Amino acid sequence: MQRDGEFNPDVRTVNNTGAFDAMADAILYNTLAWVINGSSHYPTNVASWVNTWFLANDTYMNPNLNYAQIQRGPGTSNTGTHTGVLDLKCMVKIVNAILVLRAGNAPGWTSTIDSGLVAWTKLYIGWLTTNSIALAEAAATKYVTLVPYSCFWVASRIPHIPCAYNLAGGPFRQ
Repeated sequence: MQRDGEFNPDVRTVNNTGAFDAMADAILYNTLAWVINGSSHYPTNVASWVNTWFLANDTYMNPNLNYAQIQRGPGTSNTGTHTGVLDLKCMVKIVNAILVLRAGNAPGWTSTIDSGLVAWTKLYIGWLTTNSIALAEAAATKYVTLVPYSCFWVASRIPHIPCAYNLAGGPFRQ
């Protein structure tokens, strides 16, 4: 049974709860540190984390949230729930940081890393705009604007990613 405001106590047994948020913060703060002091150490850190989380074959995160906030037990499908879509709300921090690194031609931020992240993001937006879990979150009255707006915002900030939500006739027509 799903109750708003309550979470699965099993979450306390997962060792990496909050790791994605911490990584997003680290990317943003390292980018800001680079802007302030100019050390190439900071954008190199960012490139390493982006590579680890999004690109490296042995460690990358699948571009979906199929198991986010999973509900286990009898009568469940052992897949994620629509509220799990909110777990990547911090992608906005990552995108903002990358835009700063791009604009400043940051050392260590390579075209290979950049194009790899763009490719991953295209796949994620494809999932976000077509998967039944993501669409259920978009239809939830409580969060009715968060999912489509997030898709639009991320897609509109990274060149070469058409916002699938716009193409589907969403409210953010260009």
